[in-house]
Amino acid sequence: QQHHKIRAAVEADGNVLAVDDEFYLDQGAYIRTHGTRVANLTTGTLPGLYRFPVFRATCHFRLTNKTPAATYRSPGRFEGSFVRERLMDAIATELGMDSIAVRRRNLISKEEMPYARKLDVLGDSVEQDTGDYAGLLDQALAEVGWDELQEGLKQRRANGELVGAGISMYCDKSGLGPGDGSRIIVEPNGSVEVVTGGASIGQGFETNRLGVYDKLSGEELWWMQLPARFHAAPITYMAGGKQYIVLALGGGVSGAAERLMALTLP
Repeated sequence: QQHHKIRAAVEADGNVLAVDDEFYLDQGAYIRTHGTRVANLTTGTLPGLYRFPVFRATCHFRLTNKTPAATYRSPGRFEGSFVRERLMDAIATELGMDSIAVRRRNLISKEEMPYARKLDVLGDSVEQDTGDYAGLLDQALAEVGWDELQEGLKQRRANGELVGAGISMYCDKSGLGPGDGSRIIVEPNGSVEVVTGGASIGQGFETNRLGVYDKLSGEELWWMQLPARFHAAPITYMAGGKQYIVLALGGGVSGAAERLMALTLP
């Protein structure tokens, strides 16, 4: 739970010059697995897709009598994004501008990429390294038929309905490092083993045995040990009277091998 008090210095055309955010984070009765991670993620990612050339965030990390917060997905980013996007709406209302126009005015352009910030998130520097945010915004507006939607909402409000449409832009962190170790072993029998430092969290590590079975008897005719980071759903095809299976190798072992492996079934 977070309570924010945020303010911004803004030019008459909607260009944001500076943002100052102060918030209180209710951690609960005690600190659990993630430490102060939520506070760091909120302060480091709150600017999101916007320039905000001057930015300051202060978090008051508080322990209370509530149930302690624990590890969950995207901690801190959604809270900060909600505050940031509400700020953009408030700026638009204060200036009498369209909320999309205010967002577009402050989006980091693709020509400015990579856009580095003097911010830290969990020990890594924050840098928007790629993206066409304005182009994605245009694509989203076209997909939902934004102009037609607004016209329809206007008519419904004239009929007494309390309806509206909002927009929010979100950017998440990725590409964290610094890296991972890996080892590729080719056994004398032709099998390949890949050992990585990754942990199994559902990405297919357990799918590391490829077998060929007789449909009628269920007898295993042939098998090989798959590298741990091979694609869990191999592609099979026929060519020249032979059956092939194609597997993709990459991800955590891309530094050791980045290639496709084609196996000919006996």
